[in-house]
Amino acid sequence: MSPATAFSVIVPAFDRPERIRRCVAALGRLEWPADRLEAVVVDDGSVEPLDAAALAGEAPRLRLRVIRQANAGPAAARNRGAAEAIHPHLAFTDDDCEPRPDWLARFADRLAERPAAMLGGAFVNATPENPAAVASHFVTELFYERGVRAGRGSGPDGAWLFVTANLCVPREAFLAVGGFDERFPLPAGEDFDFCHRFQHAGHPAAYAPEAAVDHFHPMGLAAFWRQHRGYGGGSLQFRVRASARRGAAATAGLGGFHAELVRRAIGRVRRPRHVVEGMHIALSQVAAAAGVLAESRRLRRGTAAGRRVA
Repeated sequence: MSPATAFSVIVPAFDRPERIRRCVAALGRLEWPADRLEAVVVDDGSVEPLDAAALAGEAPRLRLRVIRQANAGPAAARNRGAAEAIHPHLAFTDDDCEPRPDWLARFADRLAERPAAMLGGAFVNATPENPAAVASHFVTELFYERGVRAGRGSGPDGAWLFVTANLCVPREAFLAVGGFDERFPLPAGEDFDFCHRFQHAGHPAAYAPEAAVDHFHPMGLAAFWRQHRGYGGGSLQFRVRASARRGAAATAGLGGFHAELVRRAIGRVRRPRHVVEGMHIALSQVAAAAGVLAESRRLRRGTAAGRRVA
């Protein structure tokens, strides 16, 4: 663990006051020196503004700043937090996540070996009783796994695809590549796009599964559909942008993702206790296809009108 490592934890928040309260409390339990840690919560236009004093009460020793902005989406909120940060490393998580106490210490161990690297940690489902959450993690973890496989050429534990719920980036390099692309119309795909741009610019990346956050996101069927429809649209947006930056090489390792997902889903459906989860996994692919179709139509309309939409 490097004594010189200091972190600014960036958390975008929107209309989940109880969850952000728990997130801040978890940040207050981090096993990291208080003088080398700050948390920046960006309230992205919540209907009820966050109570900064109440949040501070959840973690009295934590240097906490709450910044409010008009609703602009999580990419813009993360960029705002990064711009306001004072420490050289940015650690991103979400308002429905709770980092484990050794989260930053595990990142610091990796940074001692590779100080310029972008690091992605484990993203653990904390609501195993919710079939939609289990299925959603099943899908995203497989995509994560295939992304890690696809990027191993960059180093012994290299990777190019990480989720923004658990991401550590040197602030200077983050700003140099332009942060998250705020043009993404939905909160999906901007994480893939950032990781691709970061590595395309020549910066290293590494997977650090020992640095874990717990994700609390139970949901019903309608929310599950919206989430995966958004993933489909965001995936298309990412591929459109990546195609202009040697995208074939970056996305080739993700080829066959859907076939592998179907194979694994069928395997789960054959086990009675996983039938509902398997049905959710199948539905996720229908929703993603609907998102791709909707985004494709939007892009075509923009092209036909002679304007740039991506």
